Amino acid sequence: MKILGIITRTHDSGLALLDDGVPTIVLEEERFNREKHTRKFPFHSLKAAFDDQGLGVDDIDVITTPWEMKSLRRNMFWAVAEGLPASLNMIPPSARPHISTMIVVIPNGIRWGLMAHFGMHKKLLKIVQVKHHDAHAAIFFASPFEEAAVLVMDGHGDETAQSAFIGSGNRLQRLWHSEVFDSLGFLYTVTTAYLGFKPFAEGTVMALAGTGRPTYANKFR
Repeated sequence: MKILGIITRTHDSGLALLDDGVPTIVLEEERFNREKHTRKFPFHSLKAAFDDQGLGVDDIDVITTPWEMKSLRRNMFWAVAEGLPASLNMIPPSARPHISTMIVVIPNGIRWGLMAHFGMHKKLLKIVQVKHHDAHAAIFFASPFEEAAVLVMDGHGDETAQSAFIGSGNRLQRLWHSEVFDSLGFLYTVTTAYLGFKPFAEGTVMALAGTGRPTYANKFR
């Protein structure tokens, strides 16, 4: 079974191909278009993964993307509705430099991009939407462990920002998750911006923290 995982309209567009559960190619679009953290559709990656390898979309058995629209749209709606009027500040693109407003229609963007690349006449498979943290936690299957605890923490997913799983064999079970905006990732993001760094420089702040002292630890608590 060949699986195509593909993402666009959020940071680090790209794709991966799996053949019977084994990753055969993983590509980030920024390596081709030279735009760091690009959100553009991964046309160059498709060319390298398919055209240059003599593959077509008909060779794929499953197409998947790591966002689940129903959960994402519901949580985005309630985040704005319950926080009015201050939550309106979340709507302008400048408030979310890491992610496009069009994230709420990712499957449509993927479908149109694939049709533009492979031809409008091609019949595409239904795009399987995987919940964001489930997709992160699935790294367990590429690990050498038969059983492991898996912790996922990021800015936000479609329904949570932090989650814990237990992986065993070929299964993952989620044990706990936070609310979607109860996010240590967002804390890092706003701290990074406050210090004057550009988007996606959270790693720089994290590294610098190792050279400092816990001067403001109590204030953060």
